[in-house]
Amino acid sequence: MNPAWQTLIWESIHKNGNGCDYISEQIIQDAKMENGFLYYGPRKYHTIFLTQVERMEPATAEKLFDFVTTGGRVLH
Repeated sequence: MNPAWQTLIWESIHKNGNGCDYISEQIIQDAKMENGFLYYGPRKYHTIFLTQVERMEPATAEKLFDFVTTGGRVLH
């Protein structure tokens, strides 16, 4: 889903001196979770915002659980 206000979140994060990316379930599922970070290729993330998520694959939920238990943050 792409709610009309989703770009405002991205813009607000960048205007406050941070960076962000949009990531897919496949990226989450293929990522490595370690020391509070989600690692995917050369990128790493410490916080994931789930905006207007209505459903997800069980494998994605398991990886997000791993992410949180290693110290990562998920906001919904």
